[in-house]
Amino acid sequence: MGKIKLILGIGCLAACSILPASAETEAITVTAFVENQVCMGGDFVQVTYSATAQSDSHPVGFRWDFRNDGKFDTALSTDPSATRIFPDETVVTTRVGALNKAGQRAQDTITFSTLRCE
Repeated sequence: MGKIKLILGIGCLAACSILPASAETEAITVTAFVENQVCMGGDFVQVTYSATAQSDSHPVGFRWDFRNDGKFDTALSTDPSATRIFPDETVVTTRVGALNKAGQRAQDTITFSTLRCE
């Protein structure tokens, strides 16, 4: 026999905690990292990022905010990699956002220095 979720007004009695495990909230975490940096001739570096996600629900989509300004620069994609060109010898902070099929969200930021190119 199924278990019953009891909701009263704004709160929930102890019966709320007897939901089956399958009804619990999905969990997601994401970790960003720099996969590679390549000098592009002159004073520019091509940076390749990647991310890993741990999620109870799949698929997971990724979006990248290369300037960490609160606005994602890429569309949602199941590809966890992204590439961007920056000036050499620059400190960069980039944010990745992840979204799973259950609608759960996670974010991570990474700060690093680009290569010195000659």
